Amino acid sequence: MPFSTTQARKRLTKIDKEIAKLSKLQVEKSYLEQFLALGERFERKGTGKSRAVSNPIPIRHEGAPPRTKDIIGRILERVEKMHLDALMKQMKANGWIGSGNHTKDYKTVYAALKRKGGRYEFENLGRNTWRIKRIDATAAS
Repeated sequence: MPFSTTQARKRLTKIDKEIAKLSKLQVEKSYLEQFLALGERFERKGTGKSRAVSNPIPIRHEGAPPRTKDIIGRILERVEKMHLDALMKQMKANGWIGSGNHTKDYKTVYAALKRKGGRYEFENLGRNTWRIKRIDATAAS
């Protein structure tokens, strides 16, 4: 059975549609590859680990965002002690934005932990594990 020009035109139209679909898929593939490359760059910044936290400790606030020291205090009120790295992950999981630079954020959180005064004061238990500072009743009087 010979191939007619009508059949050839129909087949050519189908092929053109398939090529158009393929072109759209190639564009989508390119976008996804760019997205993944960008995501991997952000994961590699700082510690090189993913910054996802499995069980964030919920913190609620109204109005202006709370200060870094207040966020730390609210997290440490719910747990007895926490390592600085885990504390930073909890803070980010609860919406603390920081600067996006891991080293700068680390220094910011460390400075907030060392700062005296305010609602919370913290003590380093060693090896960068922190808790809310206990105030003796005799020292307060």
